[in-house]
Parts: sequence; structure tokens; C-alpha cells
Amino acid sequence: MLREALASLVVAAGFAAFVPASARAEVPGARTRYQELVAEALSEFEAARYEEALVLFEHAHAEKPSARALRGIAKTLFELRLYARSLHAIDAALASPLDPLTGALRDDLVALRERTLRFVGRVVVTTEPRSTQISIDGTERTCAPDAGCVLDLGRHTLRASAPDHESAERTLEVGSGAAVRLAIRLAPLHVPITASASRTVPIALG
Repeated sequence: MLREALASLVVAAGFAAFVPASARAEVPGARTRYQELVAEALSEFEAARYEEALVLFEHAHAEKPSARALRGIAKTLFELRLYARSLHAIDAALASPLDPLTGALRDDLVALRERTLRFVGRVVVTTEPRSTQISIDGTERTCAPDAGCVLDLGRHTLRASAPDHESAERTLEVGSGAAVRLAIRLAPLHVPITASASRTVPIALG
């Protein structure tokens, strides 16, 4: 019981900076919609109801885009073990100029980023033709030529397709911190040649 109580205090302290001290001192009726959503999200997070917390943090970010809301999204995704999505949210939060993270909050997220990197890998794909579209596990993705696409660990299905070309499918096994490199060259579709009937036209002489 003591361990659980201490863990709850640590979580609460870590998230306290979501709402400024002045706002926390206000009466509930004076809080903004953003503050209400964040307060609800924190309550759900502290109760380990992470799916609900994620929805509320996302609503808060839609209400008022901010690095702090993105931080909440990132930490919740980490608890849900959606590490690739968590890493994306972490990077967005660290880069956001909207209510930016400073001091301990930023340091906390940088540390979380290092932990998250242990649970993801990458796929780097080069394709021909240039118009090739990539989907991974049924979701269309844009993979940067050098950085590739970040994926959770385990098995994934990659599909490459392009107009007038045969599609190709590959199964990937992504390991911790590893990069899977693929070169995919799609074959042009075979276009059947349609034979047309020919006739001889007499030529008048003289």
C-alpha cells in the first residue's frame, strides 16, 4: 500500500505543471475548457485508466495545442505500450513552441525518449518507381529516405504499390534499436497486345 501511495504522489508531482499555479487556485467554474480536460485526463492517468486519459489529452490538445498536452499524450501512449506513437508525440512535444516545455518537464521527456527508443526499431525503404506508395500493417505511411519509419517491435507487413505496376508485400521482423533496410523494385504490369484485323485495299493503277 505504501509503495502504491508513493507512486501516486510521484505521478501527481510529475503532472502538476500541466495547469499553472494561478489556474489551480481558481474556483472550478472559472477554469477553461482546456484546464478541465487536462484535470480529467490527469485523474484518469493516475487511476491507470490510460485509454480514457489518452482521449482526454487529445481533446485538450485539440482545444488548445500545446507542448504540455503533447507531453500528456506521449506519457499515456508509453503506458499503453504504443511506443512508436509515443516517440512521435515526444518529438512533437519537445519541438513545439506552444507553451513550450522547460526545466524539469523537458528533462523528464528527454529521459522518457531514451527509454522509448529501447522499444522501437525502424524500417528504411528505397523503392522504384518514385510514385510507389508504402503501407505498413494496412496504414499508409510516408517514410523519410534516411530516417525511415519508426515501428514497434515485432512482426509487421509492408506493402508497396504504384500505378501500372505489380504490388509487392514483405514481412518484417523489427528488433530493438535496429533498422531493417529494404530495396523494392516494382515490376511494370504486363500490357497485352491486342491484334487488330487487317485488310488489303486494292490500289487503282493508271
